[in-house]
Amino acid sequence: ADKIFEASQAASGMPPAPEPEPLPRAPDAAPKAYPAAVAETSSSAFSVAMFLPLIAIVYAGIAVAAGLRGIVPGILKMVESISETLKRIFARADAENVATSVIADRLAEEKLRAGESATIAA
Repeated sequence: ADKIFEASQAASGMPPAPEPEPLPRAPDAAPKAYPAAVAETSSSAFSVAMFLPLIAIVYAGIAVAAGLRGIVPGILKMVESISETLKRIFARADAENVATSVIADRLAEEKLRAGESATIAA
């Protein structure tokens, strides 16, 4: 393209274009105008804490919409099972006159043993 331009200039009798002046060279490293940023850990924890209510509201909306359609969300089933487990713990603690923490430990051990025997039998 440059040769075509030069040939057209020569044919028209125009003098050749002067060579452009070289651009000044940029410095290798620009001076720092601001100090390096430091991560703020307190504001990020605060941001997460401020975001949690939004998550709860969105989930509640999903649960309500699902409930209106007759769908039971998985977390609702887990919450109901927690309620049933707590009722069993309190009933056994009253019947055996033992602290609820002891009964909870016993239930956990019973579930682990039942899981181990099911795994061995399978």
